[in-house]
Amino acid sequence: MIEILFGKAELDLKENLNEICTEALLLLSESVQHYWSGEYKLYVIEGYLSDVTKSRGSLSLHLEGRAFDLRLANSDPKKPRLTPNDNKQLQRLAGLAYYQAKFSYVSVRNNHVHVSCRKNNKIEESKVYSRCFPETAYVRHKSGRKIMMRDLKVGDSVITMSPNGKILYSEVTMFLHKQKTVKVNDYIKIATTDGKNLVLSSHHLIFTLNQGTIYAKDVQPNTYITSFDLENNFFNNTRVSKISHVSEYGVYSPLTEEGTIVVNDVYVSCYSMFPNHRIADLTFSLWRFLFRNFKFILAYFESDAEYHWYPNILRRSVNFLNIFPYEL
Repeated sequence: MIEILFGKAELDLKENLNEICTEALLLLSESVQHYWSGEYKLYVIEGYLSDVTKSRGSLSLHLEGRAFDLRLANSDPKKPRLTPNDNKQLQRLAGLAYYQAKFSYVSVRNNHVHVSCRKNNKIEESKVYSRCFPETAYVRHKSGRKIMMRDLKVGDSVITMSPNGKILYSEVTMFLHKQKTVKVNDYIKIATTDGKNLVLSSHHLIFTLNQGTIYAKDVQPNTYITSFDLENNFFNNTRVSKISHVSEYGVYSPLTEEGTIVVNDVYVSCYSMFPNHRIADLTFSLWRFLFRNFKFILAYFESDAEYHWYPNILRRSVNFLNIFPYEL
């Protein structure tokens, strides 16, 4: 159950929330409970103010019900509701507010997080996010067993398809992008006539029989894609029967040496955002060389950063050169 705890002027706050702020607060509350496994709830210290105060000038968005001061509150009724939040907790709360609830402004203050939201429903997307696959997606180990995305590790050998259509085992060399707790509300679900269900981000590349490599958002019913038949141990072409949008947790983007991978028993590219699979794969030639020859040295530089340093350099370079009309 999604629950938001309120401090001052709860009634006034609820009455003066616009649709965007309500949605953002609900998303943030859900993200808080998921990230901290129910230990904390979202607490609104202050929201709508009907009068100008000494600390809030006449231009304050609190007067419009579009600004909020937030912190975490204990869920356990046996504990004091409010205990001091450390800076790490506030920074994580701020990250959830900006990246998941999509507040337009987020700032970490001394003992709380200050956020504000847009005035109207006009949404201008300046970014097309590289989200790839949710935590519930799976790949197959060379033994055939499923490995969930959240359990996949660098060095695992997983099934993909060779250029001549045969089974190939390819090692995971990095995670291009990884966010364990983010909730994505616009994953695309592709269902096929042979019972496969692939969930991936809109700008992830997928191989089709009649259109070549295209973004997932461009796949339509009756498009033919390639699926893996575990029982008979071979690949075959299958028809897309339905396209829908789903919400899922987690963002995982594994890169194999081959540059391709089988996810939920569907053959796809490891790349997203860039429209050409071959060119995207070529940009990682240097990485493959480094991984093959200096694997153990590179292991010391592994971290839990959202973006791996190698694709992050490429991403920043593309953004700097304004190659696309959106930021990667």
